[in-house]
Amino acid sequence: MAAIGGHFLIIIAGVFYGTIPVFATLLSRYEVSTTEQVFVRLALSVSIFLAYVLLKGRHSLRLNPRDYFHFFIFGLAGIALFFTLYMTAAVMASVTVAVLLLYTQPIFTLILSRILYRRQIMLSGYLAILLALIGVAAIFRVWDISWADFGLGHIFALMTGFLYSVYIIFMSRKTPKYDTLTVTFWAFLFGLVWMLPLWFLTHLVFKNPVMTGLDFSLPVNTWLLLIAFTLCTNIIAYLAFNHGIRTVEPHRAGVLVLAEPLVAIILGAALLGQTLYLTDLIGGILILVSFLIVKRRRKSKP
Repeated sequence: MAAIGGHFLIIIAGVFYGTIPVFATLLSRYEVSTTEQVFVRLALSVSIFLAYVLLKGRHSLRLNPRDYFHFFIFGLAGIALFFTLYMTAAVMASVTVAVLLLYTQPIFTLILSRILYRRQIMLSGYLAILLALIGVAAIFRVWDISWADFGLGHIFALMTGFLYSVYIIFMSRKTPKYDTLTVTFWAFLFGLVWMLPLWFLTHLVFKNPVMTGLDFSLPVNTWLLLIAFTLCTNIIAYLAFNHGIRTVEPHRAGVLVLAEPLVAIILGAALLGQTLYLTDLIGGILILVSFLIVKRRRKSKP
């Protein structure tokens, strides 16, 4: 039962992650840079968690002293560097390429799972990953993308796929030791700390206000949109994922979280007027089939 709940929570996380393109598109229309979107989301998330702890008065956010260093490094790799490379890839290559290569994550998660956990992965696990990746490829219509100019932006996008898997593996190891709120809080806090020097470096290199501009004198409706963005994609999505990963193997979680592109295309069509294609339907079906395969468990295993 706990495993079923974990599967469901990770799918829920993928659903809320799928709202990211919609929020990002709406905020870009208000000229809110990608750096502002990330920075504000992290800052608001940390503030909300701290306010909750202070109001409840019974929750402790303490870590084992040696784990502070682990979270400090993870804040760089799994949060700040991930977001920075993702934004950079979107600018240097394209948003489509950046998102598509981000979803190579299940491959990296599978490899890291085999190396770190030394578990034998069932054939159904490989099949689920293959179907999910084909589904993502169909949704993004990889045959329409020009790969002739493969360069640094594409490499950065591939790196985000790897860092995404690092996040999954790290959380699968740390959430059994601490409660969900604690691991999410420290990941965001150290990610926020690392965002400052990374923003400075990217600002020096790119000087692109669409990417690195910072202006917090925003209209009220824009702040409300940022708060909704934070609640959906940081608070609900991350808490659901970090709680679900307690009972779900990392390579399975890497597939289930691919509810994200499926939800993104549905919301894009419903809210932004984007066109739905037959390949979107085929890709969505393949991803859903991969979910069914992932949820199957051998009777001989608990």
